[in-house]
Amino acid sequence: MPNIRPGWTPKQSVYLRLAAIEFLRVSLAGHETNEYLNAFFEEWVATYGNPTVREGSTLEAAMALHKTRVITTIRWYAFRGGNGPGKSKMARIHKLKHCLERDLYYLWDLPEDYSKSAARGGPVS
Repeated sequence: MPNIRPGWTPKQSVYLRLAAIEFLRVSLAGHETNEYLNAFFEEWVATYGNPTVREGSTLEAAMALHKTRVITTIRWYAFRGGNGPGKSKMARIHKLKHCLERDLYYLWDLPEDYSKSAARGGPVS
């Protein structure tokens, strides 16, 4: 079964996992991760729209809370719920990619004869 964090749709969960992979790549390259996270959140809002503003709250407060939730979820995926990636960032990227591939298989109901070589245009056994 797919690994979907509570409160997110399957599509959002996949998108956040892709963001976690890119977050680790940015970190591995020695670039500023906060810039990436801010840019990703802008992209997220452009894709999914502003969060719902609850009665008695403001849009700014709702956006700040939503941004914290999105970024926390990205970090959760990147660091397996801990404070750091563990053994290595490359190993974590590899694990995230493997899990993402598995989840896509379940979410999009790929045919049973699907293989990596078929996806790459190689020979199908």
